[in-house]
Amino acid sequence: MEFGDLKGMFGEVKTRMDGAIERVRREMAGVRTGRAAVSLLDGVQVEAYGSRVPLNQVATLSVPEPAMIVAQPFDPALLKAIEKGITASDQAAASFDQDQSFVLVEIAGEQLTFRAISRTGQLIDSGAIRQPGT
Repeated sequence: MEFGDLKGMFGEVKTRMDGAIERVRREMAGVRTGRAAVSLLDGVQVEAYGSRVPLNQVATLSVPEPAMIVAQPFDPALLKAIEKGITASDQAAASFDQDQSFVLVEIAGEQLTFRAISRTGQLIDSGAIRQPGT
C-alpha cells in the first residue's frame, strides 16, 4: 500500500469519525439530564401554513423552571398544532397547560428517566461507524 493511499484513507476515516462524533454530540444535547432544555424539543415538527416546520421556527422557546419549557408561538392560532406536534414527538411524556398565548410543557422527571437511558443507548449505537459489509 502506498503512502498516498494511506494518507487519503486516513483523511476519509477522520472525516467520517468527526461527523459521527458531532452527530451524537448534537443528539445527546436533547437527552434530559437534571433540567429541561429547549434542545429536548429540537426534533418536534409542527403542521403550520400547509407544511411541517420545526417548532423553533414558529415559536419562542424558553425554560423558566427546571422541569418546564414554555413555547410561545409567533401566531397564536398555532397553539393546538404545537401541542399536537410535541405529543407526537418522542417527548410525549409531557403534560400541557394551555394558556391563551403560550403552551407550558411540564417535563415529568421520573417518566423520562427510563426513556433518557434507552435513548442514550440508541444515540450511541447510531453514532458508531461500521465498516462496509458489517
